[in-house]
Amino acid sequence: MIAAFSLLPDHAADAFSPPELNCTSYWACFVRKSLSGFLKWDSIYFHFIAVHGYVLENTLAFFPLLPSLIHLIARILSPLVSFLSFDGRCLLVGVLFNFSCNVLCSMQFYRLSKLLRLSNSLSVTAVLLFIINPASVFFSVLYSEALHSLLLISALVHLHSQRLFQACCLISLSAFCRSNGLVNIGFACYPLFINILTLTSTFWKDAALRVWSRKANLHAILMTFWRVVQKIVLLVGIICTAYFPHALFQFYGWLLYCCDDHYSLRSGLLPPVPSPALSTYALKLAVRTPFTTNVTAAPEWCGHVPLSSYNKIQSKFWNVGFLQYYKFKQIPNFLLAAPVLVIASLIICNFYRSARRAFLTLGILVDNLRQKQLLPHIYHLLFLSLYGIANIHVQVLTRMLFSSCPILYWYCASILVGDDLFSPSKDRKTRRPFSDGLSISRFIKILSPTSYPSAHQKVLLLYFYAYILVGCIMHSNFLPWT
Repeated sequence: MIAAFSLLPDHAADAFSPPELNCTSYWACFVRKSLSGFLKWDSIYFHFIAVHGYVLENTLAFFPLLPSLIHLIARILSPLVSFLSFDGRCLLVGVLFNFSCNVLCSMQFYRLSKLLRLSNSLSVTAVLLFIINPASVFFSVLYSEALHSLLLISALVHLHSQRLFQACCLISLSAFCRSNGLVNIGFACYPLFINILTLTSTFWKDAALRVWSRKANLHAILMTFWRVVQKIVLLVGIICTAYFPHALFQFYGWLLYCCDDHYSLRSGLLPPVPSPALSTYALKLAVRTPFTTNVTAAPEWCGHVPLSSYNKIQSKFWNVGFLQYYKFKQIPNFLLAAPVLVIASLIICNFYRSARRAFLTLGILVDNLRQKQLLPHIYHLLFLSLYGIANIHVQVLTRMLFSSCPILYWYCASILVGDDLFSPSKDRKTRRPFSDGLSISRFIKILSPTSYPSAHQKVLLLYFYAYILVGCIMHSNFLPWT
């Protein structure tokens, strides 16, 4: 990526371009110049928020966890790197932070695969595919994909280790990191939902038996009812816990842009007053700042707080909405998203063929543990794919799905390994093209298209590599790769 933006000139893109702060030293200029390829498209927003806060209305479309952590770490490291300006520290911290998230996420992903009792060959291959995934460029620059993946995978590790509280805390943080993090609530709620349905069915059967024949034990019926109530309360608690940070951010945006200075809490939460150059830039963009908001003409999205103002803000500034992207000029972007949608469709169709009863009964009737483990991932992938096709800028689907759906890696790894992902362990017939040892030579063979005899295996790996190469070149030079 560094080579790509060093050798090629930036495209004159119609992107967010706030006035840059002056370099305060040689090292500040060096860091800015060296890492400028990591600061394109949405990265500019996250870096801007880390430095200035939510001082422009359109920045509210970007969730606060990543920029807040970058800001905090940059403040803590201030004595160690005092030769860098604060914006330079934020840029450097952001790049190193995302790199660390990728390393930790790879480790957690392997743990998750083993907790699901996937074969060692499949688990290792899935981790390697995660490292070279088609959205890798977005995991490296100042986007929130790397952090979101780490939080989600870690939450799933805790869920499969029967640590519900820790999992819920991490899921709530993922909802504080990205808007689609709210959907992750389903992973924690799904087992409880199935449990509630099973207990409710048992309760009504026993209650009916008690009414008609008085053979059922009344105490057992009451205890079943009490367990149902407990599970429902726990389910509501999980949903509220996961949604709370999201609602808190909505309330924060409301305080900044939808109320006046009579709220004492507002004055303590205001970002720094923008510079004259930044105020001029806000006027040029026709966006509000907390210091120019007029409560008599509040933004239209204010009425959607605390449920979610996010969609309204996206619609206002990026024309995001139901079927809004279905235009002839967007055909290239649909083609960019086509490969991941094909893979998602294959996963869903193959699971449906092998576990139709589980799929249609929401997992109440399953044939084996593998179906029960993977079904939430299938529903999660299906929902994000359908929602993305209909409601968002469709090219975003590649990075959204590869940062949110671990089943993509497991399925792609199963193609390379020759493992049937959807059959139980005892029925799987795994072809191991490589030894089970952990070595660099083995990793190179796994990731080399020439190691595989099948055309679809080669094409799969070439898809991964092509998106990395093209993505690095285009994204780092402000070409349309977002």
